Order: sequence, then structure tokens, then C-alpha cells
Amino acid sequence: MAAAPHRYRALDGMRGLAALLIAAMHAVDLTGAHGGLSGLIGFHGAYLFVDFFFVLSGFVLAKAYAGRIASRADAVAFTLRRIGRLWPLHAAMFLAMAALVAMRGPDAIRADFAAAGIDLTLDASSALAHLTLLQPFGLVPSVSWNWTSWSIATELWTNLLFVLLVAVFRRDAGRVFLGIALVMLAVIAASTPQSMAGAAGFPRCVAGFMLGAAISAWRLGRPSQSANDIAMEVCALVAVVALVTVAADGPITFAAPFVFAIATAILAAECGPVSALLRARPLLALGAWSYAIYLVHVPVLLLGLALAAACRSHGVDLSAAPAWTADIAMLAYLCAVISIARGAHAWIEMPAYRACNELVRRGAPVATAEASMMPALR
Repeated sequence: MAAAPHRYRALDGMRGLAALLIAAMHAVDLTGAHGGLSGLIGFHGAYLFVDFFFVLSGFVLAKAYAGRIASRADAVAFTLRRIGRLWPLHAAMFLAMAALVAMRGPDAIRADFAAAGIDLTLDASSALAHLTLLQPFGLVPSVSWNWTSWSIATELWTNLLFVLLVAVFRRDAGRVFLGIALVMLAVIAASTPQSMAGAAGFPRCVAGFMLGAAISAWRLGRPSQSANDIAMEVCALVAVVALVTVAADGPITFAAPFVFAIATAILAAECGPVSALLRARPLLALGAWSYAIYLVHVPVLLLGLALAAACRSHGVDLSAAPAWTADIAMLAYLCAVISIARGAHAWIEMPAYRACNELVRRGAPVATAEASMMPALR
């Protein structure tokens, strides 16, 4: 029996922190509230962490499954397991958001988003596309319902492409992954030369995922705490921070998949102080809840906007409050997101995943590969 795959705890911690920063960025973008911290940290570039999610997913799935998809049954088991991993919580959060829309009214919610310059679509056709994870194919506007789930949909379809490539190319899959990643990045740069922010979702996901899958073949060294290892981790951290703050817009953002791929390979070896910090217990907890954090934060934002509207109806204008109150509001919002995400992870995400895994397990030779790498897989 093969040894259990390695758990990349530092990458878990980084993923949890990234999910929380994306939640903070959307709060700033939607409310326009810039307190002391939110004005300094540079949340506006956190959207690039989605590319980290894609790279990480490709890296971990390739580590788990490269060479293990040997038959049609293996491919079907992988596909069903990925659906069980991604769809149940997505569906639950869609239903939660639909309930909020029904209670408050779509016009009121669209007005909140319009005040931030966002045209939110809440019609039945886009709802069906969301539930069936068909958003990447141009069937719905880019901002509709729980719009962050666009990356979940693109990842599922990219997972199907991945399992096909693994099954067909076997040992040569790494070269194919790299080639596809480079082609997709070239397509993105040619079609949206201004910034990665305008890139179509599916090519963007394929590029990051395949790049992560390609670097999974790199041989990682054993932890040594040498000066070179420490310097590499520090450089990786500086590059990531610079990317999402100083270089958060413009053509330089096309470097995001490469920056995250290199950082992933370096931090996966866990050879220095940065990876040690990312393995701190609070960050590992955020990593375990990161998928839920990513999916619940938009419904939580809707609740916050509803609360602000209720205050205005009673003559309390929160926008006129001192700037420091924005930091308190941000802290309260992030605490609510983490708390709800923890519950969603424990009561929806993992029970559904375990149930699906159990249904597939009996006839799946690779049944334990993904489960053994949780929570490294999004």
C-alpha cells in the first residue's frame, strides 16, 4: 500500500489567510469604508489570491493523483469526489443568499450593490447557471448571486480537464500541464492586456491550475533551515506581498500565477521561518475553514448591508461615523465570517464530503488519496 500523501500545512495556513483577505477586500469594495487598517493594508489587490487558489489546487491534486488515474473507474471516482467536495456547500450558500434576497427584496439588494458601482444580476436564468456551475461559459453576467462562486465552477470544470489529461498522458502529463498553462496565459494576455482582473474565468483557472500541476513534479528538499532556504522563503513572502499591494493592477498582474507557483513550491518544503509562521494553529484553522470563508462572506456582507439599511431607516447614518469605526466594523464582519464559516464547514461541507466519499469509496482504488490530503484541497 502506498504511503499517505504529505500534508502541506504551511500552504493550508496561507490559503486560510488569503481567503480572509479576499473577504476583507470585498467588504471594502462594496461599502467603500476605508478605516486606518483597511486603507493601509492594500486590500484592493487581494483578488489575485484567487490565482493562488488555482495554483495550489493544481499542485496538490497533481501530487495526489498523478500516476493514480489508471482506469475509467478511477476517473469517475475522482470526478464524483470533486463534485462532492465543491458543490454541496456552494449550493447551500446559494440557497442562503436566495433566502436573503427573498426576505429583503431583489431591488433593495441591487440598489446596495449599485451604490458601489456594481450591477448585480438576480434573475432565474442566472440562478440555474449557478446551481449547475455553468457560470464560466458566458451564460450569466460576471456579477450575479453569490458571484465569488465563479472560481468554484471554473475549478470543477478544470478538474475534469485535469483527470482527462492524467488518464491520457500519464508520465508525460507534466509537460502537457506546463504547455497548456503557458498557452492559456498567452491567450489571457492577448485578450485582456490591461490586467489579470479582466481575464475570463475559465482560462485564468486553467492557467493557474496547470502551472501548479506542472510544478508538483519538482523535487522538494528536506527541511534544513539553511540560510539559502530561509532567504528563499523570505523572498517568496516579499514577492507575494508586493504583488497584492504595490503591483495589484496593470500588466504586471499576469505574473501572479508564476509568483504563486514559485511561492507554493518553496513554502511546500517548509524549510524556513515563513512556513513555520504559516503553520501556526490559528492559521491552520483558517486553512481548514477557507473554502467556507470564501463562500459565506458574500451572504454575510448582504446581512451587513441590510443592517446598515435598517439603521438608515431609523435615522442613523453609519457612513457619517468616524473613520476608525470602519476598522471595528471590519473586525466584526470578519469575526462573523469566520464563525459562520466554521459552522458551515462542520455541519455542511465536511458531512457532505464524507458522505460522497463513502458512496464512492468501495469501488475506487484512489479513494483515500484526496481524503488524506484534507484540508489542503479546496
